Amino acid sequence: MSIDLKDLKAYLLCRYAHQSRLYNCWIDELECETQLITDNPTDWRVPDDAGIVITHEHFRWEEVSTIRRICDQSRIPTLVLADGILEYRNTWQNPTIPDAAIYQPLLADKIACIGNNSARMIESWGNAGKVEVVGLPRLDSLQGMKRNQSEPDKFKLLVGTATTPAFTAQQRATVVQSLNALKSWSQANPNVAGRQLQVNWRLTDGLNEEIGVSEPDSESSLHDELLSADAAITTPSTVFLESLLAQLPTAMLDFSNSPPFVPAAWSITAAEHLDTVIGELASPPEPKMLFQNFVLADNLQCQSPATNRMVQLVTQMMQIGYQCRHQHLPLAFPSLILESAENSQQTLELSKLHSNNAVFKINDLQRLQAELSQAVARLGTMPRELADKNNQISQLQIALDESRRRLADVRARLFKLRKILGIGKENQTEELPEKTE
Repeated sequence: MSIDLKDLKAYLLCRYAHQSRLYNCWIDELECETQLITDNPTDWRVPDDAGIVITHEHFRWEEVSTIRRICDQSRIPTLVLADGILEYRNTWQNPTIPDAAIYQPLLADKIACIGNNSARMIESWGNAGKVEVVGLPRLDSLQGMKRNQSEPDKFKLLVGTATTPAFTAQQRATVVQSLNALKSWSQANPNVAGRQLQVNWRLTDGLNEEIGVSEPDSESSLHDELLSADAAITTPSTVFLESLLAQLPTAMLDFSNSPPFVPAAWSITAAEHLDTVIGELASPPEPKMLFQNFVLADNLQCQSPATNRMVQLVTQMMQIGYQCRHQHLPLAFPSLILESAENSQQTLELSKLHSNNAVFKINDLQRLQAELSQAVARLGTMPRELADKNNQISQLQIALDESRRRLADVRARLFKLRKILGIGKENQTEELPEKTE
Protein backbone atom coordinates (compact mmCIF):
# COMPACT_ATOMS: atom_id res chain seq x y z
CA MET A 1 0.00 0.00 0.00
CA SER A 2 1.63 3.23 -1.15
CA ILE A 3 0.60 6.61 0.18
CA ASP A 4 1.00 10.23 -0.78
CA LEU A 5 3.68 11.40 1.61
CA LYS A 6 2.54 14.98 1.16
CA ASP A 7 -0.20 14.17 3.65
CA LEU A 8 2.41 13.49 6.34
CA LYS A 9 5.33 15.42 7.85
CA ALA A 10 8.80 14.44 8.93
CA TYR A 11 9.45 15.98 12.34
CA LEU A 12 13.07 16.81 13.17
CA LEU A 13 14.05 16.55 16.82
CA CYS A 14 16.87 19.09 16.44
CA ARG A 15 16.36 22.83 16.90
CA TYR A 16 19.07 23.78 14.40
CA ALA A 17 18.43 21.08 11.77
CA HIS A 18 17.85 23.57 8.97
CA GLN A 19 21.31 25.07 9.59
CA SER A 20 23.07 21.69 9.95
CA ARG A 21 24.69 19.90 7.00
CA LEU A 22 23.69 16.67 8.69
CA TYR A 23 20.10 17.47 7.66
CA ASN A 24 19.86 20.33 5.17
CA CYS A 25 21.75 18.56 2.37
CA TRP A 26 18.96 15.98 1.96
CA ILE A 27 15.70 17.02 3.64
CA ASP A 28 14.68 19.13 0.63
CA GLU A 29 14.76 15.95 -1.46
CA LEU A 30 11.89 14.44 0.55
CA GLU A 31 8.41 14.43 -0.94
CA CYS A 32 6.93 15.41 2.40
CA GLU A 33 7.24 18.59 4.44
CA THR A 34 9.73 18.74 7.30
CA GLN A 35 9.10 20.58 10.53
CA LEU A 36 11.27 21.30 13.54
CA ILE A 37 10.24 20.29 17.03
CA THR A 38 10.84 23.61 18.79
CA ASP A 39 8.95 22.82 22.00
CA ASN A 40 10.61 21.23 24.99
CA PRO A 41 10.98 17.64 23.75
CA THR A 42 9.55 16.18 26.98
CA ASP A 43 6.37 18.27 26.48
CA TRP A 44 5.97 17.56 22.77
CA ARG A 45 3.02 15.43 21.72
CA VAL A 46 3.00 13.57 18.43
CA PRO A 47 0.58 15.34 16.03
CA ASP A 48 -1.78 13.47 13.74
CA ASP A 49 0.17 14.42 10.63
CA ALA A 50 3.45 12.91 11.88
CA GLY A 51 4.93 10.33 9.53
CA ILE A 52 8.36 9.98 11.17
CA VAL A 53 10.56 11.56 13.84
CA ILE A 54 14.23 12.03 12.97
CA THR A 55 17.12 13.10 15.20
CA HIS A 56 20.83 12.62 15.74
CA GLU A 57 20.60 13.50 19.44
CA HIS A 58 20.60 10.26 21.36
CA PHE A 59 22.55 11.40 24.41
CA ARG A 60 20.39 13.70 26.56
CA TRP A 61 17.40 12.72 28.65
CA GLU A 62 15.11 15.19 26.87
CA GLU A 63 15.57 13.65 23.43
CA VAL A 64 15.95 10.05 24.59
CA SER A 65 12.80 10.14 26.72
CA THR A 66 10.88 11.64 23.79
CA ILE A 67 12.07 8.91 21.42
CA ARG A 68 11.21 6.23 23.95
CA ARG A 69 7.75 7.71 24.57
CA ILE A 70 7.04 7.79 20.82
CA CYS A 71 8.13 4.16 20.46
CA ASP A 72 6.05 3.04 23.45
CA GLN A 73 2.87 5.06 22.90
CA SER A 74 2.48 5.46 19.13
CA ARG A 75 3.23 3.73 15.87
CA ILE A 76 5.24 6.61 14.45
CA PRO A 77 8.67 5.51 13.13
CA THR A 78 11.77 6.97 14.78
CA LEU A 79 15.11 7.30 13.01
CA VAL A 80 18.47 8.27 14.54
CA LEU A 81 21.23 9.68 12.34
CA ALA A 82 24.84 8.71 13.05
CA ASP A 83 26.70 11.97 12.54
CA GLY A 84 30.22 10.59 12.04
CA ILE A 85 32.66 7.86 12.98
CA LEU A 86 32.50 5.93 16.22
CA GLU A 87 35.46 6.68 18.48
CA TYR A 88 36.66 4.78 21.54
CA ARG A 89 37.15 7.76 23.87
CA ASN A 90 33.74 9.23 23.04
CA THR A 91 32.04 5.85 23.51
CA TRP A 92 33.73 4.74 26.73
CA GLN A 93 35.65 7.67 28.23
CA ASN A 94 33.39 10.70 27.79
CA PRO A 95 32.17 11.97 31.19
CA THR A 96 29.82 14.50 29.56
CA ILE A 97 27.37 11.80 28.44
CA PRO A 98 25.75 9.01 30.48
CA ASP A 99 27.04 5.47 30.29
CA ALA A 100 25.46 3.44 27.46
CA ALA A 101 24.27 6.62 25.70
CA ILE A 102 26.08 5.64 22.49
CA TYR A 103 23.45 3.23 21.11
CA GLN A 104 23.83 0.63 23.88
CA PRO A 105 21.18 -0.17 22.87
CA LEU A 106 19.53 2.09 20.31
CA LEU A 107 16.31 3.53 21.72
CA ALA A 108 14.68 4.04 18.33
CA ASP A 109 13.37 1.96 15.44
CA LYS A 110 16.32 2.45 13.09
CA ILE A 111 19.72 4.13 12.87
CA ALA A 112 21.28 5.43 9.66
CA CYS A 113 24.94 4.38 9.82
CA ILE A 114 27.74 5.83 7.73
CA GLY A 115 29.37 2.52 6.78
CA ASN A 116 29.57 -1.23 7.18
CA ASN A 117 32.17 -1.12 9.96
CA SER A 118 30.10 1.09 12.26
CA ALA A 119 26.98 -0.90 11.35
CA ARG A 120 28.60 -4.13 12.54
CA MET A 121 29.74 -2.52 15.77
CA ILE A 122 26.41 -0.86 16.58
CA GLU A 123 24.55 -4.07 15.77
CA SER A 124 26.82 -5.95 18.20
CA TRP A 125 25.58 -3.67 21.00
CA GLY A 126 22.16 -5.35 21.00
CA ASN A 127 20.70 -3.67 17.90
CA ALA A 128 19.98 -6.56 15.56
CA GLY A 129 17.59 -5.49 12.80
CA LYS A 130 17.87 -1.77 13.60
CA VAL A 131 20.91 -0.83 11.52
CA GLU A 132 20.82 0.63 8.02
CA VAL A 133 23.95 1.59 6.04
CA VAL A 134 23.34 4.97 4.42
CA GLY A 135 26.59 6.93 4.26
CA LEU A 136 26.98 10.66 4.91
CA PRO A 137 24.93 12.80 2.52
CA ARG A 138 27.06 15.87 3.32
CA LEU A 139 30.07 14.10 1.78
CA ASP A 140 28.37 13.37 -1.53
CA SER A 141 29.85 16.61 -2.85
CA LEU A 142 33.38 15.21 -2.49
CA GLN A 143 32.61 12.26 -4.74
CA GLY A 144 34.48 12.47 -8.02
CA MET A 145 36.08 15.83 -7.26
CA LYS A 146 39.61 16.13 -8.64
CA ARG A 147 42.48 17.29 -6.49
CA ASN A 148 44.28 20.43 -7.53
CA GLN A 149 47.66 19.95 -9.15
CA SER A 150 50.26 20.26 -6.42
CA GLU A 151 53.38 22.33 -6.78
CA PRO A 152 56.09 19.72 -7.49
CA ASP A 153 58.68 21.36 -5.24
CA LYS A 154 56.33 21.49 -2.22
CA PHE A 155 54.86 18.84 0.04
CA LYS A 156 51.58 20.21 1.42
CA LEU A 157 50.53 18.50 4.63
CA LEU A 158 47.10 19.18 6.11
CA VAL A 159 46.80 18.64 9.88
CA GLY A 160 43.27 18.47 11.29
CA THR A 161 41.45 17.66 14.51
CA ALA A 162 37.94 16.60 15.43
CA THR A 163 35.30 19.19 16.29
CA THR A 164 35.64 17.94 19.86
CA PRO A 165 39.26 16.73 20.03
CA ALA A 166 39.08 15.61 23.69
CA PHE A 167 36.52 14.94 26.42
CA THR A 168 38.66 15.36 29.55
CA ALA A 169 41.57 17.58 30.58
CA GLN A 170 43.91 14.58 30.46
CA GLN A 171 42.78 13.67 26.97
CA ARG A 172 43.29 17.27 25.84
CA ALA A 173 46.81 17.29 27.27
CA THR A 174 47.58 14.17 25.24
CA VAL A 175 46.22 15.77 22.07
CA VAL A 176 48.32 18.89 22.70
CA GLN A 177 51.39 16.71 23.30
CA SER A 178 50.88 14.98 19.94
CA LEU A 179 50.40 18.26 18.07
CA ASN A 180 53.45 19.82 19.70
CA ALA A 181 55.50 16.78 18.68
CA LEU A 182 54.28 17.20 15.11
CA LYS A 183 55.03 20.93 15.21
CA SER A 184 58.57 20.33 16.50
CA TRP A 185 59.17 17.70 13.85
CA SER A 186 58.00 20.02 11.06
CA GLN A 187 60.30 22.80 12.30
CA ALA A 188 63.27 20.42 12.41
CA ASN A 189 62.49 18.96 8.97
CA PRO A 190 61.76 21.78 6.50
CA ASN A 191 62.12 19.34 3.59
CA VAL A 192 60.50 15.94 3.05
CA ALA A 193 61.64 13.65 0.23
CA GLY A 194 63.41 16.56 -1.46
CA ARG A 195 60.37 18.85 -1.30
CA GLN A 196 59.68 21.88 0.85
CA LEU A 197 57.31 21.00 3.70
CA GLN A 198 54.27 23.26 3.99
CA VAL A 199 51.98 22.48 6.94
CA ASN A 200 48.42 23.77 6.95
CA TRP A 201 47.03 23.58 10.49
CA ARG A 202 43.25 23.20 10.61
CA LEU A 203 42.73 22.73 14.33
CA THR A 204 39.64 23.16 16.48
CA ASP A 205 38.65 24.16 20.00
CA GLY A 206 41.41 26.75 20.42
CA LEU A 207 44.24 24.29 19.77
CA ASN A 208 45.90 26.61 17.23
CA GLU A 209 46.49 29.23 19.90
CA GLU A 210 47.49 26.65 22.50
CA ILE A 211 50.32 25.18 20.44
CA GLY A 212 51.19 28.44 18.67
CA VAL A 213 50.36 27.84 15.00
CA SER A 214 48.38 29.85 12.47
CA GLU A 215 44.60 29.87 12.55
CA PRO A 216 42.65 28.15 9.74
CA ASP A 217 41.88 30.30 6.72
CA SER A 218 38.31 31.46 7.31
CA GLU A 219 37.72 31.83 3.57
CA SER A 220 38.87 28.31 2.74
CA SER A 221 36.58 25.33 3.35
CA LEU A 222 37.86 21.98 4.57
CA HIS A 223 36.96 20.47 1.21
CA ASP A 224 39.05 23.08 -0.62
CA GLU A 225 42.02 22.39 1.63
CA LEU A 226 41.70 18.64 1.20
CA LEU A 227 41.70 19.00 -2.56
CA SER A 228 44.83 21.17 -2.54
CA ALA A 229 46.86 19.02 -0.09
CA ASP A 230 49.28 16.19 -0.83
CA ALA A 231 48.69 14.27 2.41
CA ALA A 232 46.94 14.64 5.74
CA ILE A 233 47.29 13.82 9.42
CA THR A 234 44.19 13.87 11.62
CA THR A 235 43.18 12.94 15.12
CA PRO A 236 40.34 10.36 15.31
CA SER A 237 37.60 12.21 13.44
CA THR A 238 35.26 12.03 10.47
CA VAL A 239 37.78 14.36 8.83
CA PHE A 240 39.90 11.21 8.47
CA LEU A 241 37.29 9.67 6.16
CA GLU A 242 36.88 12.94 4.26
CA SER A 243 40.61 12.90 3.61
CA LEU A 244 40.45 9.32 2.37
CA LEU A 245 37.54 10.26 0.12
CA ALA A 246 39.74 13.01 -1.36
CA GLN A 247 42.32 10.25 -2.09
CA LEU A 248 44.98 11.69 0.21
CA PRO A 249 47.44 9.37 1.97
CA THR A 250 46.30 9.95 5.55
CA ALA A 251 47.73 9.12 8.97
CA MET A 252 45.82 8.88 12.26
CA LEU A 253 47.43 10.85 15.09
CA ASP A 254 46.51 9.38 18.49
CA PHE A 255 49.04 9.45 21.32
CA SER A 256 46.36 7.99 23.63
CA ASN A 257 46.81 4.77 21.66
CA SER A 258 43.11 4.00 22.09
CA PRO A 259 41.57 1.00 20.32
CA PRO A 260 41.15 2.15 16.69
CA PHE A 261 37.48 1.77 15.83
CA VAL A 262 38.51 3.02 12.37
CA PRO A 263 41.88 1.57 11.28
CA ALA A 264 44.46 3.51 9.28
CA ALA A 265 47.23 2.59 6.88
CA TRP A 266 49.49 4.94 8.86
CA SER A 267 49.24 5.41 12.63
CA ILE A 268 51.20 7.86 14.78
CA THR A 269 50.95 6.88 18.44
CA ALA A 270 54.34 8.24 19.50
CA ALA A 271 56.77 10.93 18.36
CA GLU A 272 59.17 8.22 17.19
CA HIS A 273 56.76 7.34 14.39
CA LEU A 274 56.84 10.76 12.71
CA ASP A 275 59.98 10.24 10.62
CA THR A 276 58.81 7.02 9.02
CA VAL A 277 55.16 7.94 8.63
CA ILE A 278 55.60 11.40 7.12
CA GLY A 279 58.31 10.07 4.82
CA GLU A 280 55.86 7.47 3.52
CA LEU A 281 53.03 9.99 3.22
CA ALA A 282 55.24 11.93 0.80
CA SER A 283 55.80 8.77 -1.25
CA PRO A 284 53.09 6.30 -0.22
CA PRO A 285 53.67 2.57 -0.87
CA GLU A 286 51.00 1.12 -3.11
CA PRO A 287 50.05 -1.73 -0.70
CA LYS A 288 49.23 0.83 2.00
CA MET A 289 47.15 2.88 -0.43
CA LEU A 290 45.33 -0.34 -1.37
CA PHE A 291 44.57 -0.95 2.32
CA GLN A 292 43.49 2.68 2.76
CA ASN A 293 41.00 2.33 -0.08
CA PHE A 294 39.59 -0.77 1.62
CA VAL A 295 39.28 1.14 4.92
CA LEU A 296 37.36 3.89 3.13
CA ALA A 297 34.94 1.46 1.49
CA ASP A 298 34.36 -0.39 4.78
CA ASN A 299 33.85 2.73 6.91
CA LEU A 300 31.98 5.05 4.55
CA GLN A 301 29.25 3.93 2.19
CA CYS A 302 30.35 5.79 -0.94
CA GLN A 303 29.46 3.37 -3.72
CA SER A 304 26.18 5.20 -4.29
CA PRO A 305 24.96 8.69 -3.26
CA ALA A 306 24.12 8.73 0.44
CA THR A 307 21.44 11.38 -0.18
CA ASN A 308 19.42 8.95 -2.28
CA ARG A 309 19.78 6.19 0.31
CA MET A 310 18.68 8.52 3.13
CA VAL A 311 15.61 9.68 1.22
CA GLN A 312 14.76 6.07 0.37
CA LEU A 313 15.09 5.00 4.02
CA VAL A 314 12.92 7.84 5.36
CA THR A 315 10.30 7.31 2.66
CA GLN A 316 9.99 3.57 3.23
CA MET A 317 9.89 3.96 7.02
CA MET A 318 7.02 6.45 6.65
CA GLN A 319 5.16 4.10 4.30
CA ILE A 320 5.62 1.09 6.59
CA GLY A 321 4.49 3.15 9.59
CA TYR A 322 1.38 4.32 7.78
CA GLN A 323 0.48 0.78 6.71
CA CYS A 324 0.84 -0.53 10.26
CA ARG A 325 -1.39 2.21 11.66
CA HIS A 326 -3.94 1.79 8.87
CA GLN A 327 -4.13 -1.96 9.47
CA HIS A 328 -4.03 -1.59 13.28
CA LEU A 329 -0.86 -3.65 13.47
CA PRO A 330 2.17 -3.18 15.73
CA LEU A 331 4.92 -1.13 14.16
CA ALA A 332 7.48 -3.55 12.67
CA PHE A 333 10.28 -3.13 10.15
CA PRO A 334 12.28 -5.62 8.12
CA SER A 335 15.81 -6.17 9.40
CA LEU A 336 17.10 -4.42 6.29
CA ILE A 337 15.15 -1.79 4.38
CA LEU A 338 18.01 -0.67 2.13
CA GLU A 339 19.93 -2.95 -0.16
CA SER A 340 23.23 -4.08 1.29
CA ALA A 341 26.08 -1.68 0.55
CA GLU A 342 28.95 -4.00 -0.25
CA ASN A 343 32.55 -2.90 -0.54
CA SER A 344 33.50 -2.11 -4.12
CA GLN A 345 36.03 -4.38 -5.78
CA GLN A 346 39.40 -2.79 -6.42
CA THR A 347 41.48 -3.35 -9.53
CA LEU A 348 44.90 -4.60 -8.49
CA GLU A 349 47.84 -3.06 -10.31
CA LEU A 350 50.48 -5.67 -9.56
CA SER A 351 53.28 -3.65 -11.16
CA LYS A 352 52.75 -1.02 -8.46
CA LEU A 353 52.06 -3.37 -5.59
CA HIS A 354 55.19 -5.42 -6.37
CA SER A 355 57.42 -2.74 -7.85
CA ASN A 356 60.62 -4.71 -7.13
CA ASN A 357 59.47 -7.73 -9.13
CA ALA A 358 60.33 -7.33 -12.82
CA VAL A 359 57.83 -10.01 -13.86
CA PHE A 360 54.85 -7.74 -13.15
CA LYS A 361 56.26 -5.05 -15.42
CA ILE A 362 55.97 -7.28 -18.51
CA ASN A 363 53.02 -6.26 -20.69
CA ASP A 364 53.93 -8.44 -23.71
CA LEU A 365 51.13 -11.03 -23.75
CA GLN A 366 52.78 -13.39 -26.27
CA ARG A 367 56.03 -13.40 -24.31
CA LEU A 368 54.15 -14.18 -21.10
CA GLN A 369 52.21 -16.97 -22.84
CA ALA A 370 55.41 -18.52 -24.24
CA GLU A 371 57.18 -18.34 -20.87
CA LEU A 372 54.12 -19.75 -19.10
CA SER A 373 54.00 -22.66 -21.58
CA GLN A 374 57.66 -23.42 -20.89
CA ALA A 375 57.14 -23.15 -17.13
CA VAL A 376 54.13 -25.49 -17.26
CA ALA A 377 56.10 -28.04 -19.31
CA ARG A 378 59.04 -27.81 -16.93
CA LEU A 379 56.79 -28.22 -13.91
CA GLY A 380 55.31 -31.30 -15.56
CA THR A 381 58.69 -33.04 -15.32
CA MET A 382 59.31 -32.04 -11.72
CA PRO A 383 57.36 -34.82 -9.92
CA ARG A 384 59.45 -37.57 -11.62
CA GLU A 385 62.69 -35.69 -11.05
CA LEU A 386 61.81 -35.14 -7.41
CA ALA A 387 61.01 -38.82 -7.00
CA ASP A 388 64.42 -39.73 -8.48
CA LYS A 389 66.18 -37.25 -6.19
CA ASN A 390 64.36 -38.65 -3.18
CA ASN A 391 65.41 -42.16 -4.16
CA GLN A 392 69.05 -41.04 -4.50
CA ILE A 393 68.88 -39.35 -1.11
CA SER A 394 67.44 -42.55 0.40
CA GLN A 395 70.31 -44.63 -1.06
CA LEU A 396 72.89 -42.16 0.21
CA GLN A 397 71.32 -42.28 3.66
CA ILE A 398 71.60 -46.08 3.68
CA ALA A 399 75.23 -45.86 2.61
CA LEU A 400 75.94 -43.29 5.31
CA ASP A 401 74.38 -45.50 7.98
CA GLU A 402 76.53 -48.44 6.81
CA SER A 403 79.67 -46.28 6.95
CA ARG A 404 78.87 -45.23 10.48
CA ARG A 405 78.37 -48.88 11.48
CA ARG A 406 81.72 -49.89 10.00
CA LEU A 407 83.47 -46.96 11.71
CA ALA A 408 82.01 -48.01 15.07
CA ASP A 409 83.28 -51.56 14.49
CA VAL A 410 86.80 -50.37 13.67
CA ARG A 411 86.93 -48.16 16.75
CA ALA A 412 85.78 -51.04 18.96
CA ARG A 413 88.54 -53.30 17.61
CA LEU A 414 91.13 -50.58 18.13
CA PHE A 415 90.06 -50.24 21.75
CA LYS A 416 90.53 -53.99 22.34
CA LEU A 417 93.93 -53.89 20.69
CA ARG A 418 95.09 -51.08 22.98
CA LYS A 419 93.90 -53.04 25.95
CA ILE A 420 95.90 -56.12 24.87
CA LEU A 421 99.05 -53.99 24.34
CA GLY A 422 98.62 -52.37 27.77
CA ILE A 423 98.12 -48.88 26.54
CA GLY A 424 96.50 -47.06 29.48
CA LYS A 425 93.71 -44.53 29.47
CA GLU A 426 96.18 -41.78 30.29
CA ASN A 427 97.57 -42.16 26.79
CA GLN A 428 94.15 -42.22 25.17
CA THR A 429 92.60 -39.09 23.83
CA GLU A 430 89.21 -40.68 23.81
CA GLU A 431 87.58 -43.78 25.25
CA LEU A 432 86.35 -45.91 22.39
CA PRO A 433 82.99 -47.65 22.69
CA GLU A 434 82.59 -51.37 22.78
CA LYS A 435 81.43 -53.03 19.62
CA THR A 436 77.69 -53.22 19.62
CA GLU A 437 77.37 -56.21 17.35
